[in-house]
Amino acid sequence: MAGESFKKALFDLIEHITKTELPARSKQLVLAYLDDSPMPSLAARAREAVERYTQTTLPASREGTRLDRLVAAMEAQAARHEKR
Repeated sequence: MAGESFKKALFDLIEHITKTELPARSKQLVLAYLDDSPMPSLAARAREAVERYTQTTLPASREGTRLDRLVAAMEAQAARHEKR
């Protein structure tokens, strides 16, 4: 399973989008979405889990908004975790 720093980045991103703190059951659901995803990389699986949970399409560009920074942080943590 994913490391704590990755999960924090993932949940921070979702909490920013939903503007609410995720309860434990919601975090479990997001992690289940992550595990169910057929995408090849952790970052792609995380994007899919975020989009599935929030019903929001994440931006592809880096425009410098808080959302963009949170997406980049999540992807960076995913890349670090995959290297382990």
